[in-house]
Amino acid sequence: MCDFPRSRVVRLLLCASISLLCSAPGGAAETGPAASEDDIAVFFSPRGGAADAVIALINDAKRSVRVESFMFTNHAVRDALIAAHRRGVEVEVVLDHHNSRIKGSARRALRRAGITVYVTPAEIRMHSKVLIIDDDVIVTGSFNLTWAADRSNVEDVLILRGRRKITRAYLERHRKLRAISKKYATKRRR
Repeated sequence: MCDFPRSRVVRLLLCASISLLCSAPGGAAETGPAASEDDIAVFFSPRGGAADAVIALINDAKRSVRVESFMFTNHAVRDALIAAHRRGVEVEVVLDHHNSRIKGSARRALRRAGITVYVTPAEIRMHSKVLIIDDDVIVTGSFNLTWAADRSNVEDVLILRGRRKITRAYLERHRKLRAISKKYATKRRR
């Protein structure tokens, strides 16, 4: 069994070291996938192009973007979803209820922009990280929609295109999550 250091300084140094080891040479973000085959691509983070790939897919969406996210604080992804909504793409987001406790959660900005946001019930811990784009592209993996996932965490994003059976399974699960969740309503300021 591995015992990790408990001191905050040692943990921060360890995280910084791992980030440096995993980041692209010179600290610059990679622009392409780490690997791709047929209609499947994988991106890694930190700084491996994962967030850029997600944002590019949202920017290319024509009809719909459905999101399931455990944590969502990444402003660039949030802004891409708002821009997609403004150009007529149907955007729908299901968030874990713990998002309400996270400082900087995107839920309010999304809702204020007119995007339908659902929040799972407290008894369910929804740990999904999924985007379904135009009912044809699945984005999944360990990548939370957070700044840390892009800049410091070791994460992965798997993109699958044109996999009808897999897409149908994700769509059905998304419908079930949405059905048991509550619509998030922003509180009006007085």
